[in-house]
Amino acid sequence: MKNIKLIILGVLVLTGIGYAVFTIVLQKEEEAVSPYENSDITVNTFEEDTGWGYEVLIDGNVYVHQPNIPAVGGNNGFKSEADARATGNLAIEKIREGVIPPTISIEELKAIGVVQ
Repeated sequence: MKNIKLIILGVLVLTGIGYAVFTIVLQKEEEAVSPYENSDITVNTFEEDTGWGYEVLIDGNVYVHQPNIPAVGGNNGFKSEADARATGNLAIEKIREGVIPPTISIEELKAIGVVQ
């Protein structure tokens, strides 16, 4: 009987500690914000021989230089300036949300109509 009481006590203590740790982790996640939340973030497009590319600037400094379509094999640039700008704007959204680096998937490129 003594062992059962100790087991029950141990479970209660561990559950309490687990709950406290879980609560602290959730609070930290809610408090976490992008370090660039209030920064001036812009996208500039440029044209090269292989097509269009973009740069993301944070407070005037180049943060991302992307001459090629991300997540797509090869060294091809975007077919249009609009595609490059749309992808750059997606990168900005990710940076503002705290996604660092702002990786972009093929599915996301399909969703914004940049690739089929």
